[in-house]
Amino acid sequence: MGEAESRRVTAGVVLIVVGLAFFVFQRVEGLGSEMVLGVLGVGFLAAYLWRKAYPLLVPAGILLGLTAGLYLKDVLDRRVDAVPLGLGCGFLFVYLVSLAYERRNVWWPLVPGGILVLFSLPLTEDWAELAFDNWPLILVAVGILLLVGGLVRSRRGPRPQPPPAKPPAAEPPPPGPPPS
Repeated sequence: MGEAESRRVTAGVVLIVVGLAFFVFQRVEGLGSEMVLGVLGVGFLAAYLWRKAYPLLVPAGILLGLTAGLYLKDVLDRRVDAVPLGLGCGFLFVYLVSLAYERRNVWWPLVPGGILVLFSLPLTEDWAELAFDNWPLILVAVGILLLVGGLVRSRRGPRPQPPPAKPPAAEPPPPGPPPS
């Protein structure tokens, strides 16, 4: 299957899942709007797992995290802000799935995920004051991690490059009498 056909199949599957989900939500009583986000998130996750296309994983993590946060807001203690906690966990989910499924270490989801999780947890006045006064140190810590990671990779040496393409072999001479 070519790239264009594969994209059409993916778009068709996503539209079918979304259409069926909305149809069910119209007909079944008691399903909350949170369920719509969850179904869309599962649809994006399924499309990602099928296509291994990283841009599909990001909305999957965000939608699934928001769904979890919306469901947990009534369950968790009121001191925990569940929606940002769920959203932060969704970003962390993006990082973990890409690491486990693709063996791809894409670190950017750790930044919004870590910040959302950190600031959604119950804070005492001392902790809140410490966090709000010293938040730039988080940027310094991330910078140090990036610097150390870059230095470690440079000591390992450059990544091996694939061998250059071989020129096509010379065609054999046509059959016939040898040249004189």
